Amino acid sequence: MRRFSSASSVAFAAILFFTAVWSACGGGSSSSASAIAQFVFAPTVISLEPGQTVTVTATAYNSAGTVVSATVTYTTSDANNADITQGGVLCAGHWDDTQTVCTPGNPAQLGQFTISATANSATGTATAYIHQHVDSVVLTAPSAACTSSGQTVGVTAQAFTYEGGSCSQAAPCDISNQVGAFNFGVLDSTVASFPNANVGTLKAGIPGTTKIYASVPTGGSSASTTSTALPYTTCLVDSISLHVQSKTDTSFTVANAASATLQADVLDTAGTTITPTLTYNNLQAAVGTLSGSTGTATYAGEAPGYGSMVASCTPPSCNKNVSAVFSNVVTSTVETTTSPATVTANETNVYVTGAGAVQLYPVDTTLFTLGTVISLPYAPNSIAMSRDGSHIYLGGNTAAMVVSTASNSVQVLSFPGQVLAVAPNNAYVIFASTAATNNVYIMSGSSLTIANAGGFSVPGVKSASFTPDGNTVYFATNTGLYRYRIIGDSGSTPAPLTLTPSGNPLGGATANDVKTSANGTIVFTGTSANIVAAETCNANVNNQYVTAFDSLPGVASPATTLAPLPNGSGVLALNGTNLDNVTITTPNPLTSPFAGCPATNFAVTPSTISLSALGSGFTVNQLIVSNSGHYAAILTGCSSGCTPQVGIVDLTKGTLSAVSLVDKGSSPLTQIYSGSFMIDDSGLWVGADDAYIHFVNVTTLADTEQVSVPVQGPSTGSTPNYVNPTLVVVQPK
Repeated sequence: MRRFSSASSVAFAAILFFTAVWSACGGGSSSSASAIAQFVFAPTVISLEPGQTVTVTATAYNSAGTVVSATVTYTTSDANNADITQGGVLCAGHWDDTQTVCTPGNPAQLGQFTISATANSATGTATAYIHQHVDSVVLTAPSAACTSSGQTVGVTAQAFTYEGGSCSQAAPCDISNQVGAFNFGVLDSTVASFPNANVGTLKAGIPGTTKIYASVPTGGSSASTTSTALPYTTCLVDSISLHVQSKTDTSFTVANAASATLQADVLDTAGTTITPTLTYNNLQAAVGTLSGSTGTATYAGEAPGYGSMVASCTPPSCNKNVSAVFSNVVTSTVETTTSPATVTANETNVYVTGAGAVQLYPVDTTLFTLGTVISLPYAPNSIAMSRDGSHIYLGGNTAAMVVSTASNSVQVLSFPGQVLAVAPNNAYVIFASTAATNNVYIMSGSSLTIANAGGFSVPGVKSASFTPDGNTVYFATNTGLYRYRIIGDSGSTPAPLTLTPSGNPLGGATANDVKTSANGTIVFTGTSANIVAAETCNANVNNQYVTAFDSLPGVASPATTLAPLPNGSGVLALNGTNLDNVTITTPNPLTSPFAGCPATNFAVTPSTISLSALGSGFTVNQLIVSNSGHYAAILTGCSSGCTPQVGIVDLTKGTLSAVSLVDKGSSPLTQIYSGSFMIDDSGLWVGADDAYIHFVNVTTLADTEQVSVPVQGPSTGSTPNYVNPTLVVVQPK
């Protein structure tokens, strides 16, 4: 038990401060292995109020850095005010004769004292500081808004006491020059660090945000007085320019199995060139592989077709604790042969089922024959294919399902729902419950496990769209937009995006569809009034990073359905009678990445393509864009009085051609349901209500192949119950 004199009512503290290593002096053993070259003291900073004690340990090392086994004894330069036992127990005052009771001086003597450690005739020393009690610590952050990765910046701290003389809480006294050392710390050591915790030199780590603080131990090894933690930013990645190495080209051609090297030039918000960890997102994995992590990446052709890729600074390895930043899109053409230059897709399958069906058929696109039928335990209501062709995702009112194209096996998921979106890099899949709960489930594309356990509710969710890195998903409801970051928002629910000058980013209009641009830089929302765009950058508003919104000028027409252009230049928008090709020209996403947040007010060049060639009285069932972005297709249906057609849009010419299907049924066609393009842009496969799938050739503008697909639904008797092929996807291969 410790005793205290009456002076202990006055708050004082003792700090022992020393460098981590002190060279030993004096003689030594004749053996170099046992000769002590230095002592290392621990802990490095000790604070003791009068009468308190702490154990100091000095470890002996030889010149090779190996611990020397030796008995260390301790002495002090002033046993009345900084007394220490031979075993190293330091008293902020002096020990009694039994060295069990520590009593402070009366009054306590402030100042510096020397603690010595001796072993094998070698001695090391450290300095003890005795000072008044620290009531508050104030940290001054760097004056610059951020520090670039790898650079250092100084921070300062001050210690104050409220006690003694004229000091008070209202007028604290600065005792910084008495405490000897501060402990500096960072909440996230990957964003920044103090290489020496007792020196205010901060080294910037990966781009991101965190908080920094300073403290002084007060009253034992575990207690301390700590400053308010202050926000700190290692300069965020501001722009990423992706191009062919040693060239400025943002498109390239390789032969099948050949490769190309890409280069990413990265600037932070201070305008400094940095080399952070980047994520290279392959948006058409079946066409080629993409690997890399910093300034360069390698692309290797896998299958003839058209590919695209985006580099991103994705949390948590880059722009930690804020939002990702994306490069421009680089496009690839993988040729079948280089002389002559041809792009012909490998043999692949079209997978066909229907609403209410219990079967899924693979159809060979070369032989035009049916493969082995896959039995489905539940009827699907929607379909999507992973971009690497490995999985088919089926929504269902009873349960959602996943089909492996390698084994034709079916995995039943633990929830019902409709497939809303598949991440471009295949990382995640979104299902939205068809029940009244409006639960949304995010499933890993690799493990097929749920990333948001139990799901979360997004009332009235209508559509969803991922950024290229698969980490951020945007949801549209009737009245607003929501954002959810899989890494960054885990355990929470999607955040409504309302931080705009007018409050509601949609301006009170009803949202119909939401799509991110191919490079993830812009979120487009088609509404009942116009098209609204949001930059997915990091705008700093009131010390918080938020998404910046900007209505697209010159696009005042409503939009019901959106489709992003593969090169990242803009979006296609259907408004009932026209197809708008909304191309953003400032900043030009084809030649340079966006920089700043917001980068600038958008400038767009909208062009309108009339749908009059499709006749009248039709409804649009699907809008599809080919992998190269050369073509788009509009699939239509009719309730009465018209003939459904496929509208083939040549986006390079701005023209639309209507293609009628060969009707293989016993009654006139009324619906062309769904479909998708081949990866070589040769055409698309669609399902129609004649129970056939049709291949529409975009060169000849004709229905050149028809395959009967006898998809069955549940049957109550011996007569098969056939359903129409309403759900059709092409396997990229």
